[in-house]
Amino acid sequence: PVLQAVRSALPQVPVLGGDGLDFDGALRTGNAPTDRVWFTTHAWLGEGCSPEAAAFAAAYARANAGAAPTAFAALGHDAAMLALDARRRAGSDDPAAISAALAATRGFKGITGTIDFAAGPVPRKDVWVVEIASGARRLAAEIGRKKVTCFGVYLGAREAAFEPCRVLPVGEFLRLLWDGAVVG
Repeated sequence: PVLQAVRSALPQVPVLGGDGLDFDGALRTGNAPTDRVWFTTHAWLGEGCSPEAAAFAAAYARANAGAAPTAFAALGHDAAMLALDARRRAGSDDPAAISAALAATRGFKGITGTIDFAAGPVPRKDVWVVEIASGARRLAAEIGRKKVTCFGVYLGAREAAFEPCRVLPVGEFLRLLWDGAVVG
């Protein structure tokens, strides 16, 4: 409904958003395929994804009557596997030991990419920019996890720092994105 409202009022305006746009309902606006929509996500399961992500997407589709997974399915899988890995490394069911093992995670290979908590409780993760064009998702860019730990955008006028994140006004973010400074 939000994309349809935007398209009704401003049919030619590009739409930028977060992973909340990673659902099949975003692929169509009313009766037409959606165009000029970009969103960021922590998982890419489409063409050109990793072999692990492709295997996960195929297994998910087989188990779900052909439905393609969204990033949230892959992130949920990685969260469960990460918790099981931390429990194994803790050698115990003690919540404090598992929490310590989770905090010590480095280089965990998940469906959504490599995860580590070296910078603290916000994991370093890859971020993908996905474009919806002609009603289909396509990979527009990848923001490598070594470039930024996390990145935020808000409607304020000045940059803010919430360690380990860099939070920029939306105009500054778009300028950096356009200039290629945050997309590798």
